[in-house]
Amino acid sequence: MLQDPSSLQTSLDLLRHSVAANVDSSPNLSGMDRANITSAVLADSERTLVRAAAFGAISQNPEAGYKEFSSPKYAQYLSASDLKTLEQQQRAVVRAEHVDQAYQRTQRQQQKQDASDQREGEYIAKLHSDDPQQQQSVNAKSIANDFTLTREARERMIGIVERTASKENSATDPATRNRLLDGMLSADKPTKMQDILQAQIDNKLSNKDATILKEMIGSGRGSTLSDPVFTGVMGAAKQQIEQSLEGAENYGKFFYGFVRDYQKQAVAGTLQPNALDLRDEKSLISQYVKQYQPSNADKIRYYMFKNLGTDPSTVDFSQVVPRAVGDMSPGGGSAPARPARVTTKDQYDELPVGTHYIGKDGQTYEKRSSQPSAAPVSR
Repeated sequence: MLQDPSSLQTSLDLLRHSVAANVDSSPNLSGMDRANITSAVLADSERTLVRAAAFGAISQNPEAGYKEFSSPKYAQYLSASDLKTLEQQQRAVVRAEHVDQAYQRTQRQQQKQDASDQREGEYIAKLHSDDPQQQQSVNAKSIANDFTLTREARERMIGIVERTASKENSATDPATRNRLLDGMLSADKPTKMQDILQAQIDNKLSNKDATILKEMIGSGRGSTLSDPVFTGVMGAAKQQIEQSLEGAENYGKFFYGFVRDYQKQAVAGTLQPNALDLRDEKSLISQYVKQYQPSNADKIRYYMFKNLGTDPSTVDFSQVVPRAVGDMSPGGGSAPARPARVTTKDQYDELPVGTHYIGKDGQTYEKRSSQPSAAPVSR
């Protein structure tokens, strides 16, 4: 009945025939007894069959199944309690169908997104191929007509193709690049291929940097870049490298070199156990940090700017004249010289008017006249 509710009537007819035949075959039963037994057995058995058929029909079509079995046609078989149970069953099936439909929609969307991502990756590989013919095969028209790509992917790729052709995005915004690099180490908000493409479209990421980041994301799928140990060591390395005016740029270079080498060795199975040990000068990460380790002078210049409220990562230092390490004056000039000590009349006479000096008593004075004087004039 559950599998084929449409066979209910046939099953009821067979049941009635079987019960009647069994009861009639007993010679010791009176006519009244036969009728009573037949009625009792049929009532219970028919109700069981109808209930099973009702559940099957509702499972196949909740609305139509419930409507049919709640009609007067089956009132003699189903009680009010039975109908309540069937109503609950109908609602449960409807809810399950909605969940299944939502799941199917999600699956279809994910399949479409996966296909789009794969096609997008193929276009990107061609776009950055060493083969000119491969590069030329990627154009705005072919992308616009490729409906394997999602609408967002088509818009993104068309923007990349147009900007690549115009060579507009030849420079990288350090803040944008560092945000993308930090995201590659994040488990909560990881950098995605779409983020890199969008930064490229927005002219904040050069084609070269975009290519490197895409390669790193592709190599990093399923890797340990977001592992707490790895991210902790990278954070410590970043703190060391960024203590200079070129820190943001140097950290990007360090990240590119170290992470790509780390991924390559991890895949090849040649990664040494001490690869992430910053205390070991011979470790892989220490060798890379050493290349970009700022000197003491670099650190002083960095903290001078930092303490003056300027973020070094946002300053174009090609337009800034470097100052001496000992220059601590906000205006950029030399710090005021300490007044000279004057102990003789000849020393005093040689001082220009307006010069401050320290007398024999240790007090500071100012020369107010160009005429020789027997004694210094107090300030």
